Amino acid sequence: MNPIYICQESFNLRDEYFLIDSASNLAKLYISPINDEYYDIETQQILIHLLIAQNSFPIHLTIELFSGVYDELKTSFQKQAISHSITNKRNGRKNIALFQAILKNPDAIEFAITKTFCIASANQFYALSSPESLSYSMVQTTGWFGRKKQLLRPHFNTQALTSLIVIWYDGKGFNLYTSEEKYATPENLASHFPADTPVEFG
Repeated sequence: MNPIYICQESFNLRDEYFLIDSASNLAKLYISPINDEYYDIETQQILIHLLIAQNSFPIHLTIELFSGVYDELKTSFQKQAISHSITNKRNGRKNIALFQAILKNPDAIEFAITKTFCIASANQFYALSSPESLSYSMVQTTGWFGRKKQLLRPHFNTQALTSLIVIWYDGKGFNLYTSEEKYATPENLASHFPADTPVEFG
């Protein structure tokens, strides 16, 4: 593999797009390619290598879709016999088209990430969890002029040992949120990549 960068990050629950009941047992790490020229392709490869190397299935994929991709995704995932669903959920004045798939083997992981990564690169919410730990809940927020409104947000359940990967905007790297000690530090996480992977720590 090409060189990768891993660093530990602190985080505030209020700054996250998704909901978390408690961050007391969570670590947050940022993983990215060092090569900036083809960072989206590099990030895909890092993600595929990491997930396949864990040999822990199934992996649950959740994407908030933009319009115009529903039919193509449905057809392509059906052809690959990958279990999936597309549901519409009301979010304020808008609807969210929510795509969810269950990836049960390395071939499914490689196909799904290669097929859908362009959606993450377009700044849509894109997450992978193992075990299944992501659901959707309504949350009250304060908008302009102090107006209260109800919005739908992904909810990360951290009651059991779990890990959640969220792709960064534009597809340049990703964050790993984990309550599993084996991934909780940059050094621990690095040990789960192929042995010949060059790693730079931040």
